Amino acid sequence: MIMRKKFFVVLLMAVFVLAIGISAADAAWTSSFTSAKKILLNSSATLLASQSAGNAIAYTLGTGESLNTNDTIAVTLSGGAKFSSTSPGLSTTGATVFASLVGNPTGAATANFRVTASALIPSDVIQLNVQSPIFDVSAVTGPVDITFNAVTSTGGLTIFNSAQSSKTSATYAFTAPSAMESVNILSQSNVADVSATTGAFTKFTGASVTGTATTYSYTNLSDETATGTVPSGQMVSAGKVVFNIAGSLTGITTISGTGCTGSNAAGLTTGGTANFFLFDSTKANAYCVNTAAVQPAAAGVLSLAPVFTIDGTTAQVARGFTASVAALADGTKWAAHTALSPTTLYSITRNGSSFVTNSVGTRNTIKITDRSGGVATAGGAITITAWDANGVSLPLSSGAVAYKILNNATTSLTGAQLIAQFTGTAMKYEFAVESSSIVVSNVKVSTDGVNSSTTIFTSAPATATGYGQGI
Repeated sequence: MIMRKKFFVVLLMAVFVLAIGISAADAAWTSSFTSAKKILLNSSATLLASQSAGNAIAYTLGTGESLNTNDTIAVTLSGGAKFSSTSPGLSTTGATVFASLVGNPTGAATANFRVTASALIPSDVIQLNVQSPIFDVSAVTGPVDITFNAVTSTGGLTIFNSAQSSKTSATYAFTAPSAMESVNILSQSNVADVSATTGAFTKFTGASVTGTATTYSYTNLSDETATGTVPSGQMVSAGKVVFNIAGSLTGITTISGTGCTGSNAAGLTTGGTANFFLFDSTKANAYCVNTAAVQPAAAGVLSLAPVFTIDGTTAQVARGFTASVAALADGTKWAAHTALSPTTLYSITRNGSSFVTNSVGTRNTIKITDRSGGVATAGGAITITAWDANGVSLPLSSGAVAYKILNNATTSLTGAQLIAQFTGTAMKYEFAVESSSIVVSNVKVSTDGVNSSTTIFTSAPATATGYGQGI
């Protein structure tokens, strides 16, 4: 029983001491950072080498934490921060200096101070001049905390050792590095119409050649408010942000871009036009650069809102386009970097059904059957285009026939009929059918006409290459 009482008393004392310890640790930091300045990636090291933090921090001495002459206080920075060429200082309330700096802490993570005034007693306040540019954050890799470690001059006993982030609701002095810009993408899609009057898939539905504007915007995140970013309020110079749209540009006449000027991948605007992307020679990429400087903070948003315009005569293949952004070196402000990796921006799809085939000879017969039951009463057009073995588009012959498909009916084309549709020797045939669902068979008879082989395919949603199925 006595042992149980003793254990209970010890337990109570332990809880009491723990509670006192938690209270003292929290109360010691009487003011601290309530918001952390954001360090921006790709900033010039020279702009980060001399910085102040957001606000003053103060440590109030608690019970048993008196300071006497020649006691030492080490101020240590975490997260990769160093002290700058501006010397840090310690003072009491009223800006009375009570400690002298030992050595030169420039480029180091710790600054050592020797107490020169005796009898700093509990309730006295120690302040670090964080409002001065005493920090070098050019090598920061994580959040920056500040720790005070006070030690007696005799015996080397710890008086207190506390990080400012231990205060309830406190945060760090600086954040880990984060992006200096943001790019917002919201993709759009348009449908190439199988029923276009100028030819299957040559226009979007509604007989339009103008696509839907996408969202493609760039925001400069540098902020000049007191608790904003490091560096503070730096604009991005004109001609330093290269916007790219990648994908097959065949049959596309222009891509608009509000606030940018057409350029090449290096940002050179030779041959470029204001408010339009410039296509490269391969027609696989289009580029533009920001025409004017992108201002910091809320005003620093450049909204390109690209619109794709097609030529109205080229049959559009179903395909997608990506957007990416490269930032060029910008004087002594920003280093060259990738602001956005390729991200889906826009796509062209096709309605109706389509398929492609090759090596059709006189012993082949192509049979196309509607299975939608939704074809117009007058029938749906079957548009056929052809290319030779070298990829050269072939013109229709003078005797070309206009083929159609009816509801649930089958249209057959012999190899001889298909060959006769074009001038030249075709290798690849593409069929566009005004039906939402079809089944296609390719029947080939043997040379003696006794046997035959049949391959059957059904229509499916268009793929990245533009064909639901191939036969």
